Formats: sequence, structure tokens, C-alpha cells
Amino acid sequence: EKKALRQDAQRYAATVAEPTLSREQKLDSLALKAQSFFPFFQKNKGVVFLESAGGSQVPKQVIDRVTMSLEHRHRSVVGLESKRLAKEALLELTGASPSLFDVVLGSNASCLFSLLAQNVRIAPGDEIILSVENHLANVNPWIDLAERVGATIKWWDNTTTSSSVSSGNDVNCSSNLVDLVTPQTRVVAISHASNVL
Repeated sequence: EKKALRQDAQRYAATVAEPTLSREQKLDSLALKAQSFFPFFQKNKGVVFLESAGGSQVPKQVIDRVTMSLEHRHRSVVGLESKRLAKEALLELTGASPSLFDVVLGSNASCLFSLLAQNVRIAPGDEIILSVENHLANVNPWIDLAERVGATIKWWDNTTTSSSVSSGNDVNCSSNLVDLVTPQTRVVAISHASNVL
């Protein structure tokens, strides 16, 4: 099954790379391919779903795996193997070396960010950079940590063109992420996509 999925991805990548297709045709092809993984879109043609993770649609492969797990699992054997395979897949997807990185699975982003912030070693005077577009799940745990240990929060605002912004309450803020990073920076917590419109 993994081999078939990989071959399908390679065939699709070749289609999108086809030089005779316009950028618009490639984007349409990409959108249709992405929608094909979600049963919701098979039944709701032409619908644009703009919800964040709390209410996102679930790919058919995930539905199938959850169903299989519920029907056939033996928690101590199959569950561990499923987690191992999921971690391997995530390491491969991100290109991370298993000897250098680990994957932690959890129930949701809020719990995982909170767990991460509780286990990061931060000292007074250290700095944490957050994006103004982060979901609160990726903001509150870092603010709590900074308040607990006396660290400084800096804000990256990529929605403004001003190179340096300072609000009246001593908040460090800049539109240039590189300007915010210093030798005291210990955490840069930014999202790859934002649910802030």
C-alpha cells in the first residue's frame, strides 16, 4: 500500500511538472488531487471549506486506518506497531533523520504545544519569538513559560511592512524575523499556515 501511494504521488508530481500546462491548470490539478483524498468533497462539489484544525475534513486514508484500528487492534501489539509506522512516515515526510529527531504523537496541537513548552529548558533573559498569526495553541504555552521563568517574548508580524514596531507596552515586534533573532533566542514558534484571516 505504501509503495502504491508513493507511485501515485510520483505520477502526480510528473503531471504537475508538465511544461505544457499553465500555472492555473497546475493549480487546478493540485486542488482536484487534494480534494480527491476527502470524502466530504466528493459529496459537496464546488464547496470551499475554510475551517481550521478543530473542524477540518478527514482524508479517506485516515478514516480507513482509524476504522481498521478500531475493528482489529490489540492495543499493546498492533497499537505500538501503528505508532512506530506513523512516526517513521512523519520522519520520512519531513526528511528528518531518526538518529537526530523524534516524533511525539498526541491528541491535538494544544496538548502537544503545551507539552513541548513544559519540557523546553528556558532561563531568565532567554527569548521566545512568536508570530502574530499563530493559533492560540502555539501562543499561550510559550507566554505561560516566559512568565514562569522570566523570559522575553518577541513578536514577528509579517502582516506589516514596517521593519521595527514597538507598542506602548514594551512588546518587541518586527516584520523582519531575522532582526528578532539574537544569541538569547531559544524558541521560534511560527506556523506554516495561519487560520487568521
